[in-house]
Amino acid sequence: MPRDREGAFHTQVFERYQRYEPQIAEGLTQMFVSGTSTHKVGEVAQTLMGVAPSASAVSRLNQSLTEQFEKWRERLLLAHYRILYLDGIHFTVRHGNQTDLTIILTALGWTWTGIKTC
Repeated sequence: MPRDREGAFHTQVFERYQRYEPQIAEGLTQMFVSGTSTHKVGEVAQTLMGVAPSASAVSRLNQSLTEQFEKWRERLLLAHYRILYLDGIHFTVRHGNQTDLTIILTALGWTWTGIKTC
């Protein structure tokens, strides 16, 4: 990046101190979300940009994704959300000489006030 004596020059291509376009960083982040390994993310970036990001740059992207996930996971839910678990299991039940496949369904939920109901 060119420099000037007052330090007032700013490139219009990238934000200051940013090395990749946001779309590229977002694409690499999406690769992490889909389960691609850090090494493979670096290889794809090498193919797309012609320059492989350093291991620390890829780790920073991954760390950013982890931080975003933790914020999302720990966010407060609105009061109108309820929790409901549904589950089922198949049993073979014998009635004399005949067997039937029976399904037992269970539902477990919480009310607005936090009381568990079945």
